[in-house]
Amino acid sequence: MLGIDKKSIAFSALCMGFFMVNVFIGLISYFLVSRYIDSATNTTKKVNIDVIGQVTGFLAISLLAYALIEARVYGWSSPMIISLFGISAISFLVFLITEARTNHPMIP
Repeated sequence: MLGIDKKSIAFSALCMGFFMVNVFIGLISYFLVSRYIDSATNTTKKVNIDVIGQVTGFLAISLLAYALIEARVYGWSSPMIISLFGISAISFLVFLITEARTNHPMIP
């Protein structure tokens, strides 16, 4: 039967069902936002983007997640894991200092 069984068909249908639910929710959200949110309210205001805050926040969170995930493989006392935790902590401190001093912080 070419390696196709009922379990793999059911699993594929289940995954497709989860995907279709998200598409349905996305379409409803798009319709509601386009109907009730006026897109012309802030067209003349210049938007300032906090690039340093975004980069340091991303580094802090991603390095922390990577260190927590890989600590099982390399060991908690491995130099790589300790370095990742340290760089994550430094990135978080830089993020906090930057957000306290910028005019348009990501987190007010």
